[in-house]
Amino acid sequence: MRNSSLSRATKKTTGIGRTEIMSIFGRLPLLTVFVRFMQNGAVATNTFQITLNEFGTIYKVDVSPSVIAGLADCAESDLIDYQLYKQSSMIIDYVVDKANYPHLKTFMFENSFGGHETFHCLGEQEEERKWARETGFVFENKILISRELENRKTINTGYIKREMIGVLEDLINSKKVAVLENNRLIDVVILEESFKVTNRREDLIAVEFTYQTANQNQMRFNYNPQSMFQVFSDEFNETFG
Repeated sequence: MRNSSLSRATKKTTGIGRTEIMSIFGRLPLLTVFVRFMQNGAVATNTFQITLNEFGTIYKVDVSPSVIAGLADCAESDLIDYQLYKQSSMIIDYVVDKANYPHLKTFMFENSFGGHETFHCLGEQEEERKWARETGFVFENKILISRELENRKTINTGYIKREMIGVLEDLINSKKVAVLENNRLIDVVILEESFKVTNRREDLIAVEFTYQTANQNQMRFNYNPQSMFQVFSDEFNETFG
């Protein structure tokens, strides 16, 4: 795994305005990015390098389209795709989807390699609120001991290619998951008993899963999109890392 991406996918679809976080394993803190974009009606290219500013052998990097477009000196809406290389080997390819997805929901999680990664759900989300009650008996009388409001949310991934199943499995099985809402991270728990898989073609599937906030207080942590290489705020790292 020398100088490789800590992800089970080597190709991902991203989109305008999305947040893309990846982790890289390797001792060489230099990342080469090859970008294709439209310019004056023709395809143009740009290649640049990023020096990762973290110590150690695992690097967390913000490779969102807005970040890449800024470094490539082009408009985010003009991006076609971009590839990331360590040394001479491509580690991941991002294809930029120009479609608009009004129900887009971004999850950040710790994957099976111990790296941080993002996954986007494009389908609709439904919410269900109910009270979870605990009862007991006092002198043969049944009484209410406690109650807690559960806010469960069921979301559809939208159709994804089967090559993304590994990433989805990492998300669903991760013990450290957060959802990004209005540039804020909210700790959540995936309820693994709630799944529904739909096939459209042999290579496309859609999955539904249910999640809820990790606690009643809905712990929130600041996410700073202007910080290129620091994925999570210090408060989030203390809890999530």
